[in-house]
Amino acid sequence: DRCDNNCDDNDVYYKAAEYAYAIEPSYESAMGTGQKYYKEGKSSESVTYFKKAIELCPNDKQKGNIAYKIAAAQAKAGNSTAAFDFINQAKGYNPSIAGRCTFLSAQIYAMNKDYAKGIAACDEAAEQDAALQGAAGRLKENIKKVQARNAEINAYNAAQAAAKAKKDKEDAFWNAK
Repeated sequence: DRCDNNCDDNDVYYKAAEYAYAIEPSYESAMGTGQKYYKEGKSSESVTYFKKAIELCPNDKQKGNIAYKIAAAQAKAGNSTAAFDFINQAKGYNPSIAGRCTFLSAQIYAMNKDYAKGIAACDEAAEQDAALQGAAGRLKENIKKVQARNAEINAYNAAQAAAKAKKDKEDAFWNAK
């Protein structure tokens, strides 16, 4: 089944899938059309076809993989709440992809600047799927670097605000009549 293989980067395949879906919707044509739109950066359109693919899909393992694709598309579109909903669906349909789902959660947490949850999700993803240990470790280190940099920026901004407040207070004193 081509769709288990993420459908290669073949525009002819994508066009054929879109035409086939227009004639008679099927799981495969919905997946191909969804991937076409995802490749083009049209997340909301891809989600529409991926949802249809879940409806038409014959087994739970594939439904889990599709729900994961929808979660990724929702995350890419900035729809974190919807992404988390589909991550949970993906885990429910296909528990074997829990590590990938948790890693995607870590990425979403990091994008949303919820660094503590992102770090925890990196650790969990690495525990769930040994193949993700390297990627989860790198993401965790990057999150920690961003956290440290944000702490430096916040400290600098606080010092600048305190210095300005002190100067404003002194100016008010000297300019008092």
